[in-house]
This record gives sequence, C-alpha cells and structure tokens, in this order.
Amino acid sequence: MQGGLKMPKIKHDDVIDVSAEFVDDVDGNIETDTVDETAENTDVVDESNEEVEQKDEDNQEDAEDDATDDAEDDENSEEDSEEDSEEDSEEDSEEEENEEEAETEEEADVKPKKAKKATTKEKAKTKTKATKKKPKVTKADIIAAFQEKEMLRMRAVNEREEQALKWHIVQDYAHTKKIARGTVISVEETTSGMVIAVVNFNDFRVVIPASEFFVKAIAVEEGVSNQARIRREKQVLVKSLGAEVEFVIAHAKQEKNTNTNEKEYVILASRKQALLRQIKYYFGKKGDVRRVEAGKIIRNVPIIAVGKEALMVTVCGIDKVLTKAQLSYKFLGTLVNTFYVGDRIDVAVIDVIEKDNDTVDIKVSHKQTQLPQFKKNISNCSIGGMYRGTITIVRDNTVQLYLDDVNVPAFSKIIKLSNVEDLPSAGDTVLLVANKIVPERGLVLGTIIRIIKK
Repeated sequence: MQGGLKMPKIKHDDVIDVSAEFVDDVDGNIETDTVDETAENTDVVDESNEEVEQKDEDNQEDAEDDATDDAEDDENSEEDSEEDSEEDSEEDSEEEENEEEAETEEEADVKPKKAKKATTKEKAKTKTKATKKKPKVTKADIIAAFQEKEMLRMRAVNEREEQALKWHIVQDYAHTKKIARGTVISVEETTSGMVIAVVNFNDFRVVIPASEFFVKAIAVEEGVSNQARIRREKQVLVKSLGAEVEFVIAHAKQEKNTNTNEKEYVILASRKQALLRQIKYYFGKKGDVRRVEAGKIIRNVPIIAVGKEALMVTVCGIDKVLTKAQLSYKFLGTLVNTFYVGDRIDVAVIDVIEKDNDTVDIKVSHKQTQLPQFKKNISNCSIGGMYRGTITIVRDNTVQLYLDDVNVPAFSKIIKLSNVEDLPSAGDTVLLVANKIVPERGLVLGTIIRIIKK
C-alpha cells in the first residue's frame, strides 16, 4: 500500500469539469473564344500552289531557251557546208535571237508584277479573314467578368471584416481581463535574450515570457551564465509545445514596424496571472468551505508536458507532476508512447495541503478515478485464488501489480522465491495467490509464488 496513504471517499456528485472556459468573479473564369486557324492554313496552301505554278512556267521558259540554242548550232553547221547562204542565215538567226530575247524580257517583266499582285491580294485576304474571325464579346461574357470581379471584391471585404472581428475579440479580452485559452505553437528567443512561448489565440500571435509561464520561476542554478539560463528555459518550455494553456492578455495594440513601415499586432500575456486567479477561485475559502476538497474528481485536466517517467497537468491553476505510480496500476513503459501533450485526463484529489505563506498544494492521482470499475471487478476474485499479474512498481519491500485477467490492482510483499535467484522487477509476469480481498478499495492482497515470464 503506497506509503500507508489513505484514500478519501469519492462521492459521485463531487465532480468538477475544467474543460469549459474559466470564468471567476471579476470570432468564374471568363472563357475567351480562340481564333480558328483553319482558314489561315487554307490560305497558306493556296499560296504554295501558286508558287508551284510559277515554278512550272519558269521551267518551260528554260526548255525554250535550250531549243533555241540547238537551232543555232544546226545553223552554224549549215554555214560550213553552204558558203553562199551564210550571210542570209546569219541575218535571219540574229533577227530571231533578238525577237526571242525581247519576248523573254517582256515575260520576265510581266511575271514579277503578277506575283506581286497575287501576294498583295493574298495578304489582303488573310487580313480580312483574320479580322472577321476575332472572338466576339457577348453579353454573357461581360456578366461573367463582372461577377468574378465582384466575387473577388466581396471576398476581400469579408476577410477584412473577419480580421476586424477577431481583433475586436482580442481587445475585449484585454480590456475585461477575462482568462483566454490558446495553444502553444512555438518557443523563441528575442534579440534581447528573452525566451518566450508563442500562443495561437484567434489566429493572432500571443507572446508569453518564460518568467510569466509558471507561478514559480523556472529553476536555474545560482551563478550560471545567461546562455545557460536561456538553454534551461527553452528546455522546459519546449515540452509544452501543443499544450492548451490559459492566460490573461496584458497588452494588445497595433504598432508600426520601423523596418517594414507596416502595422503589426502586438499582444503580450501572462499565464501566471491566470493560474493565480484560478487558485484563488477554487481553493479560496468561503467561510470554511473550498470549492475543491479531498475526494473531488476533476474532469478533463489538460496535459501540458510529457516526459519518459512523468508528466505535468494543470489542476485548477496548480501545475502538478504525476509519476507512473500515480497514473496507473498497469505496467507503463515510456510515457511518451501512452500520453500526449494536449490530451485531457481525469484526476482524483487525494489531499489539499495549506502552507504557511497562505498558499495551497494538492495531491492528485489519475489511477484513483478508476476505483468504481475496480469495485465491480473485485467480485471476480476470491481468497485462495491464483491469478496472473504484471508487476508495475517495486518499492520498499512491496510489489504493486495488476491482475490482467480480472482487471484489478494487487499488492504483495517481496519474498525470496525458490525457483529464481533474482527478485522480481517491473514488467515481470508472475503468479499471485490472493490472501485478502478489500472490496471498498477494489484491491487484492496476496503473495507472489512464481515468476511466469521475466
């Protein structure tokens, strides 16, 4: 039995749910028609056909010139045989050559003119066709363009209005000093060497200095350097990334950035002030009665940090570290594989301790919230029965274990077993004989007689 600790009675109606917000006494693309290029392609084909015809005519002219040259050769041969007709034939051939050259020059002058005229006409036709086939802007196109422009304008207006509304909510929390709630999204260091936690609240960055994150300042050894202090503060705060925390906004204004000359939202807050107000509300006495006393069940307590062997929760304004022994009767390996930052669990208040400096502390346990279920399951156990169980903790000559098959916790004194040389340790599977049943606590007291699996 854990240090002889007595469990208070838990009443079913003594339940506080802290998941709710805390309140104490004090947010068509326009389709454009593309130009049909089919007609232009047809014009290009027509132009190529005309060029082919012109080449055929040139080839015919070359053939005529070759025939003329052959005729001249024949005439020269006739001159050798017939000297009398030489002068006449030369004159005739010269006249024919002159006539042919004149005709060739006239044809050469006419053909470029025709080609130029044809090219000009074709260009004119192409321009006319292209001009005719430009997309027409219809009434539907104009309406669609207007609607798209109006939609973009309205979207911009809505975004501005939404931003203004969110900023108004932030200012309201700042003026009324209500406790706000947000998620830790980053841990940063300022140029002045201050470590800060950045919280997302209503899509705004809220800055909480490390000195205002806990009620007690983060423990740092005396005489350490400034760099060592910064490293230690980062190490502690970084475990709270993703945690949901509560804070009070101390400063919320729009200020101009001297570097960019643009307006920025500057929001500073304190988690410490929010915790102190919750402690005063839940543990402050009204007469002789507190809102939170031993035996209360606190529902939906947020987990703000998780380590390998322990985790931290915030219970009614008090940050508490829970070890494996306070979390479950079952065997737990590394806690980071079972519990996660941002999750919520239930805890039972074991005791409320008053201190000399008018402050309070509490003892809480997560495993005690399962007591009603253990009381039901204990009916499956009997004195003298043998049960298989897994050891969770070995401490002060006492073994705490969990009977897996009947789902109840058990305790046993450490004894020297005859079949093994080593004593049992956490994680071992053993065989236990029940010596006593405690129905009001849902607990079995027994003796380990054998190790099943080490």
